[in-house]
Amino acid sequence: MGADHVPGSARRFSIPWEKITERTHVGVLTPEVSQSLELMADGIVDALCRDRCTICCVSEKHAKALRERLDSRFIDHRAATADGRLRWLETSTGKNLAETVSAISSRRPHAEPPLVLVLPVWSSVQRKPAAMRALEATLCDLILTGKARIVCFYPVTCHTKGVLVSAMDSHRLLWFEGEFSHNPFHMPLHTRKSRHRADEMFRQRIEAMRIGRRIGDIHGMDATTSHELNNLLAAIVGNTEILQLTLPATTSIYDQLNTIHEAARKAAQICRRIPLAEAAPVPSGTPAEHRHPEPAKQPVAKSLAPTWQGWGTVLLVDDEEAIRIVGKQILERLGFKVLTASDGLEAVHLCKRFSEEIRIIILDLLMPNMTGEEAFIEIRHMTDNLPVVIASGLGSEEIARKFPRDDRLATLPKPYGIIELSQILRKLLGDEEARPESFN
Repeated sequence: MGADHVPGSARRFSIPWEKITERTHVGVLTPEVSQSLELMADGIVDALCRDRCTICCVSEKHAKALRERLDSRFIDHRAATADGRLRWLETSTGKNLAETVSAISSRRPHAEPPLVLVLPVWSSVQRKPAAMRALEATLCDLILTGKARIVCFYPVTCHTKGVLVSAMDSHRLLWFEGEFSHNPFHMPLHTRKSRHRADEMFRQRIEAMRIGRRIGDIHGMDATTSHELNNLLAAIVGNTEILQLTLPATTSIYDQLNTIHEAARKAAQICRRIPLAEAAPVPSGTPAEHRHPEPAKQPVAKSLAPTWQGWGTVLLVDDEEAIRIVGKQILERLGFKVLTASDGLEAVHLCKRFSEEIRIIILDLLMPNMTGEEAFIEIRHMTDNLPVVIASGLGSEEIARKFPRDDRLATLPKPYGIIELSQILRKLLGDEEARPESFN
């Protein structure tokens, strides 16, 4: 296994040994034997300081290297070995491990269960499922009976990937790249699996652990990143729908565009599951009617041709040019004339200039010069009756926190398509309003 396969270095990390409690069974991945020995030395020192017993299951070669590390730290491991607080066992099969644990428990019945440190570096002869299962069975029995706290170290450069996958499967927790994580494996590798398959399984599981660790570190997405990401997805959704409207639904290209369309929507749903960093929650006392619900997610229709047609002028405000272009095309297909603005300041200027023509405003939130929130306040100073649609990647609760209750205000999550847009416009503009003859 080359260096490029090493999952991470444990050299700069220190295991929190106080968390290794009764019935704990941890597997520790390290890139090299030296890192495993350093961490094992840490565990021995911690146990001796707490007057706890430790059993080291290591080969004779590694036992010597471990003692040298303890000597370099000025730890009197000889005295600890003499009085029984530190014991050494051959690691290959775990022979006499259960008897040693029982002897310690009899000698110190009221003490905490001993810490068992295992460095299972099997030789080519012993690298067989039977030998592995014998040791794992002993370790699991000690855990189930609560007789020991067990930490096994796996230097990834010393084993085949198949051995690592099978061995680590028996652990409840894994110490990986400096953090504890619940074992995501739970799929024993059988001997009939090919070496190629073993390599692929190991790679997939290591990547799954990395992804899980990174997701656990995510405390939220900043508003700017969320805004930019949803703008890109909105451009993808809008442009695919425009192309679909120009094609017969029976063509293969139409189906390919539909695949792109659905993928972009799924990506947007994933983004919405990531909370905004440091976003203040909606106060628990806020009445339900003050919260602006998001429109129900609509399935992708086979035919996107709109059945509803509007009229008049719409002011579309967004700092992203791609959104303005595709939004203008969608609105024109719905029967509207369209004015566009690239920021809140330009929107306020157009709203004053074309106040008699504009029937509704579609307003982005995060923009330069003047934000959507600031523009909304200026527009409401001019008129209370003009409908406004807040088009944003922010959640409905976050928007509800920014805006007061307003019957002429609605939210439209990005990315949106022609179906969602037509529904929200129809809801705000209504069907009962007469269509002027000049628009017929």
